[in-house]
Order: sequence, then C-alpha cells, then structure tokens
Amino acid sequence: HAEHDLDFRVGGRERVLGQHDGKALTYDTQYHDIVPDERIVSSSTLFFDGTLSTLSTTTVEFVSDGDGTRLVFTEQGTYLDGHEQPAWREQGTTAQLDALTAELETTGTAG
Repeated sequence: HAEHDLDFRVGGRERVLGQHDGKALTYDTQYHDIVPDERIVSSSTLFFDGTLSTLSTTTVEFVSDGDGTRLVFTEQGTYLDGHEQPAWREQGTTAQLDALTAELETTGTAG
C-alpha cells in the first residue's frame, strides 16, 4: 500500500510513500517549470529506509509531429547507494510510458 499526494503546479510537489522489502521508500518531486503543451521540468529524490538513494532532474517535452504530438522524456540521474540502478529506472519509466501509450490508443487520443 502506498500513499500519494500531488500538487501539480510550478512550485508544487508530489510525494509517494511506500515500502519495498519491508523498508520505507519516499519519493519526492518538485515541479520547477510547467508550460502547457510545451514542457514539464521537475527534480526528484528517492530515499530508501531513510537514506538518500537517487536524485534526478526530468524534462518532459511535447513536440508537434504532424497530426499528433511526440513526447520527449529526458532524465539525468545520480545514483548514490546501489539501491537503484539506471537500468531499473529506465525499465520503470519505459513501462509507464508504454501504459500511457496503451491508454491513449484505447481512448482514441493517441497520434
């Protein structure tokens, strides 16, 4: 079971509290720049059992592409303690983007 709070605005935050292997996970994000239909810029930290595990800066860009929109996802991460690895982050992000694609295709808004 995870707790989730979201305040999606410039200066707003997102926090997810959960557990993995019986240890506390805390994922905090702050939104620095939100330009509708253009980009979202945020920074995040992940704490594993109270120890800082990763820091990242993420930019999501929305680029017109013919009749649709192309999403460009760029993340720069720092991995501090071995509890997370870049390949795991990429796998999780890819799964989330695949789920988004499936949802957009189901609702007929992809393109």
